Amino acid sequence: MIKVCRRLFAAIVLLTAAPVVGQDITSNVITLLTDDGAQVPAMLMHPATGMNTHGPGVVIHHGGPGGHPARGCCAPRWAGEHLAKLGYTVVSPLSRHSSGRNAGTYRAEPFETATLDVKAAVDFLAQLGAQDIVLAGHSLGSIRITRYMIDTQDTRVKAMAHYAPTRDMPEWMRANMGHERYLDVVDKLSTLVSEGRGDEYIYEVYEASFPAPPGNESASLQTARNWLNWWGPAAQTRNTVWFEQLTVPQLLLSGDKDTFVTMPYMEELKAAAVNAPSVGLRWYEGGIGHLFQGARAEASQDTSDWLAEIGLGPRSEVTTRFVDTQTAAGRERSGVFYAPADGSGAGKPAFMVVYGYGGDIMWSSNHWLCVRLAQAGHACLAGQTGGSGPNVTRTTLESEMSDFAGWADWLDKAGYEKIVMAGHSWGGIRITRYLVTSNDPRVSGMVYLAPTRDAGERLEQGMGKEAYQAIVKEAQAIADAGDNDIVIAEFDMAPPAPPGSSIVRPQTATSFLSHWGPNANTVHTKEMRKVKVPVLSIAGSEDPFVDEPFLKAFTRAAGGKAEYQYYDDGAPHSLVGWEDRTTADIIGWVGERVE
Repeated sequence: MIKVCRRLFAAIVLLTAAPVVGQDITSNVITLLTDDGAQVPAMLMHPATGMNTHGPGVVIHHGGPGGHPARGCCAPRWAGEHLAKLGYTVVSPLSRHSSGRNAGTYRAEPFETATLDVKAAVDFLAQLGAQDIVLAGHSLGSIRITRYMIDTQDTRVKAMAHYAPTRDMPEWMRANMGHERYLDVVDKLSTLVSEGRGDEYIYEVYEASFPAPPGNESASLQTARNWLNWWGPAAQTRNTVWFEQLTVPQLLLSGDKDTFVTMPYMEELKAAAVNAPSVGLRWYEGGIGHLFQGARAEASQDTSDWLAEIGLGPRSEVTTRFVDTQTAAGRERSGVFYAPADGSGAGKPAFMVVYGYGGDIMWSSNHWLCVRLAQAGHACLAGQTGGSGPNVTRTTLESEMSDFAGWADWLDKAGYEKIVMAGHSWGGIRITRYLVTSNDPRVSGMVYLAPTRDAGERLEQGMGKEAYQAIVKEAQAIADAGDNDIVIAEFDMAPPAPPGSSIVRPQTATSFLSHWGPNANTVHTKEMRKVKVPVLSIAGSEDPFVDEPFLKAFTRAAGGKAEYQYYDDGAPHSLVGWEDRTTADIIGWVGERVE
């Protein structure tokens, strides 16, 4: 039976912890190392109880030119402290565009170095374990974080917030100076650059344009080359141009007395963000200026409320520990056990997550899925088997079965009577074979993420019948002789993979026959007939291994109640980018079919 689930489970509800309002925070000065070798100081703020490395992280860039993250008047401080109190980990770099770097090195730093500084902060949070990053920028920091996304297309960034976002820099400077003077300055500086004098400093005084009040004089001191890089006609410093390319939710915040930002400009930015899933606009009235005096608490709260609305609220704490088991075959195996820190997983089904071909317990779907399942209140175990990492070249499918039994025993002893097995890609064949051969009564449900096709048939399609029969014959001769030599199967993947997508599989003869041979127990659609527990399968439209027709056939083949989710909006084989949606669908299904 096929049932296409139409439910839209809200990851916000499932994965968001109740904020702890007013908790103390810890602040530190840290040093970030950029890709070009620069050392960038940064503020690090998080709850005094510690960093939640499984929750969203926030990077807030200060304004400028100049600017400084530690100033109490600016968003890195007041918004950062508010978010840290709620449970976020916040990093605010003292970038190379700040006033605190050698009397203002921004005067000679090209605008694109901001990308390197922002990336160092994002990398820092990602290395801690944060899987969802939020970028925020105050004033000119808005253009910097936008430039970062245009330069990198960083998929780790899930949302962006812009406090009093600066107008397009060339147009703003043209308005300040007047058209004729602006062109004269551009011509003068272009000449200096063409003469090899681009490192000479220039000092220009101008009157800030509307909405600044008359007589609001400003000045710039930068090298000729850098002034053109920031303010020249060809400068890559235009939010209105770039916003069209942003594909994550956006939040715009500003006030009615901001001397740089007008409501028409905010509306122009909102209209430009045509590819963002959502764009929020917060406009504060009552004399609220560029530094948000009188509205800092409100703007901070609006930011955290908005993050919660889009599924990026504070996450529940997760405990992670490394565990071991010994199988009936006498093999020692190690694993990672994830559980809700508040103990709420007791009495609920626990998950056993199994990686794909050549995978491992500490990366890919094992980690992101277990973290999110634990945040949603379920314990989760990622356990090693004989097919971990490169060992898949030597192990047989059948030899892994006692490994799964050992991990099921471990969960049983830990107090979890019901187990849901989840296999990603080739991991699906493994968990199917385990349940079919063991009939383990503790297994109450099966989840297949991007389930693998029937292995031998797929290899024959990729190699061609004659080449497939030849390698099978070679492997069988080696195995019959009692040798353990390597055979190498090289083949093109069949559709839906694009033409020319090749794979090389080196394995010992016995391992090859166990996984890819004509008598291997890896005919997934055949094996699924013996699976009588509830089944959920998930795959996406950019998966080169799984298309919707196969997902339907796979679901139809199941011997029990089975349903599937097909993400037709570009989800890849890894399901990265669809982690929250995947987890929410699994949790909803477990609540209906297993618990």
